[in-house]
Order: sequence, then C-alpha cells, then structure tokens
Amino acid sequence: MKNRMFLLFCGAWLLLWFAGCSDEPSATEVNLVRITYVSQESEFLFAGRPVRLGVQSFYQSSSNISCEWHFGDGESSNESYPTHTYTFPGTYRITVIADLGKKFSRDTLITILPPPKVFGAKTSKETGIFLYQDKSHYYRVLYTSEGTGAPRFGLMALTPELDSVYAKLLPFQWEQRQWTVPPMVNTQENLVVLNNQFWRFDLTANLLATQTIQRHDVAPRLTENAGEYDLTSTNYNASLVFIDHLNSQGELTDHQQYDVSKSGYDYAGVTFKGTDQLLLHYKKPGTLNTLSTTLVSKRKLNGEVLFEKEYTLSAVFDIIPLTSGYVYSAEAYFDFNGSPTGPEAWHVSTRVDEKGEVLWQVDNAAMQGRGYGIGYGPPLQVLEIDGFTYIFQENMIGTKVDPDGKVVWSRFFGSTRYDIFNMAIVNNKNNLVLLGSQDGDHSDLMLMEIDQNGNLVSHP
Repeated sequence: MKNRMFLLFCGAWLLLWFAGCSDEPSATEVNLVRITYVSQESEFLFAGRPVRLGVQSFYQSSSNISCEWHFGDGESSNESYPTHTYTFPGTYRITVIADLGKKFSRDTLITILPPPKVFGAKTSKETGIFLYQDKSHYYRVLYTSEGTGAPRFGLMALTPELDSVYAKLLPFQWEQRQWTVPPMVNTQENLVVLNNQFWRFDLTANLLATQTIQRHDVAPRLTENAGEYDLTSTNYNASLVFIDHLNSQGELTDHQQYDVSKSGYDYAGVTFKGTDQLLLHYKKPGTLNTLSTTLVSKRKLNGEVLFEKEYTLSAVFDIIPLTSGYVYSAEAYFDFNGSPTGPEAWHVSTRVDEKGEVLWQVDNAAMQGRGYGIGYGPPLQVLEIDGFTYIFQENMIGTKVDPDGKVVWSRFFGSTRYDIFNMAIVNNKNNLVLLGSQDGDHSDLMLMEIDQNGNLVSHP
C-alpha cells in the first residue's frame, strides 16, 4: 500500500514537472503578453502612415525576442518591433508568434482610419485662410496658392463629405495679403475680404463689389451692421480706436475715433466684441514680458466702463471673445491665492465671465499629444458648444475643457508632427471641422471632421 502511494505521488510529480517544462504557455502566462501599436507621427492610425508594433510582456523581459508577425493585409515580418504602413483604411487582425522561452501566439484587431482630406496641386503650396459652411451645408475655403508665379488667393467649395467641387482664383495676390483683415460672411452668404481694398464675392466666387479703402494700423476687424460694415482698428499705442463705417459696396460713409488711453499703463492689446464693446489690456510701464499686474478694461465706445480688473499675468497674447465671457491667452500665471504655480507656466488659458471673474485656468502644457515631438503655444482659436470650451493650437492640438475647468480630452489631430492648424468651425451636426495645412515639401490644405468626444468622423 505504501509503495502504491509512493508510485502515485511520483507519477503526479512527474506529470507536473513535464507540464512545467512544456513549451506551451499556460492561459495565465498568455494573458501576460500583449500586442502594442502606435502611430509614429499621429495620435490616430491613418492609412498611408507608419504604425509601430511591438510585444509587451509581463512574463519576462521582451527586449530580446524573436517574432513572426502577420499584419492582416497579406504582409508579414520577422522583426521584433516592426513598422508597417497600411495602404487602405479598414479593420485588420494582427497576429504575432513571439518566442519568450515559450512560444506565445497573440492576435488583436486594429482599425486604420482614412487619412484627412487633402487638397492641392503637387506643383504648388496651398494654405487655408478661412472656412465657413453655407446654408446648403457646403463648405467654402478661402486659401492662398503659391506656385511658379505670384501667389494668389482662391475660393474652394466642398461637399458635406469634404469632397472638392471646384476651386477658383480670386483677383488679388499674395503681396497684398499682409493687409488682409480676418474675412467674414455676411447675412447674404457673401464672402467679404479686406486688404488694401474691399472685396465682396458670392458663393461661386463671382465679384459683387470692390472699393479702395483707407486702413489703420493695429487689430483691424470687420463686422456687419444692418447690411453695411464697421471696420474697427487702433493706432500703435492703442490710445485711439477708429471706426470706419462702410456701405454695402465698401464706400466710406463715416469715420469716428475714440480715446481709450489709460494713465499709468502701457498698451498691451485690444479685442472688439459686438459693435460697441471692446476689451483693452494694459501693463505697468516696463513690465510687458514679466509676471506682474495686467489690467483688463471692458468698456463701451462712449466711455462707459463695464468692468476693470487686475490679474497677475505675464504678456497677454490675446483676449478671445465667446458667446458668454472670454478666454485670456497669457504666457504665465499665479494661482487664485496669489502664489506662483511655477517660475513659468508657459501658455495659460484663463476663462472669465462677462464681468471678468475667473472661472478656471488651464496650463497649455496639459494640452499636448503623446510624444510626437511637438510643443505647445497660445491658443489660435477657441470655440464654445453647450458650455464646453474647445481650444485649438497652431500645432493641431485640440483640447476640450468642461465648465469647471477640467480637461476632458486633449489630442493631436495632425497626420504628421509638422501639420499646422488654421481654423475650426462648428458645423450643422454640432461637430467640429478643422482646416489645416500638411507641412512638407509641398503644403496642402487638410480638412477633418471630429465629434465632441474628439473622435474623427470618417470621410473615405
């Protein structure tokens, strides 16, 4: 009986020993090995862009392993950490057999997105200037085209699916671009552009009116006023605000100026809101680029002060008006208790209400992609949808901030780290449409649609 028990014990021990020596990993061990994948140039996996693949092992070190990869599109590789480019968008099953002392077989599904819509000739460089959506939901893009001749402006039409319908050159050139006021669309869906002339075009780029105008120096802005236009600007030290009233043909019908100087302060910048309100920000003399007091004054053109508040900020690059309140774009900041958050907090977006009370501050260092070698700077555009704030920076980083100042998401929307953001709008579906430029040997217009969760809307 004892011998029988001993033999059974030895047999069970041998079975366990052989099982431990098996080349086949257990189910528990298999779960310790995973496939990793990431775009080398973007936060999204685009067709035509390289994807870096690898094996992450919690079983043992995965630094020196041999692998057999099958990418799901008929291609394969024996590299440990291969880079693969998918030609077409779609969902692919990636399989890897990895030798980690034992052979592990793992697979996963990967979704490759259509690349952003890109428009432009190979012999020219196109840069987006202005984007809007008309009542038929078609998009219109004002752009510059730089080819072998003098750079020109053009107007492009695109379907709601971001397919190009036509592009037509406009009758003015790049040399005049330095005088361009931010374009606008009037209530008749005419595109109005100002450089050293007033230009008004219909939806198909037909010229409706043009007129030579006189311009002032700083912060020019055009607004529609009862079918006519107000051109607002300031002189260099912001002691004066000018308003030129233009009729529908661009002819000057009235000129006014207002003294907005502030005793004891130097001008830093001005933002117009509506037809009769402006926000001026000032610094104490000699403190323009230092962390010190910034005074923001909101007033009407008749001199009525709506609020004046001091903030501890470095240089304020811009004050961006929203439907309710404003966003201050500054270089560095102190926290609400007056203590510095750091010697330099880089660029900070500060949201205030209509009375100038601070609602939240977000350090733009938090608004980054995930290691694409791109920096972060001041916001180029800020939009508001249902109480959420969307901040876009020049390097194609977009950030959503909730009403309490919490970052909901921050993503890099470029297809390469050199892509440039130009403009964003909210379309008829309450999605965001981004106008950018693909940077490289030839810069091309790039358009993409994203939903409010920061996901790309596919347009094959």
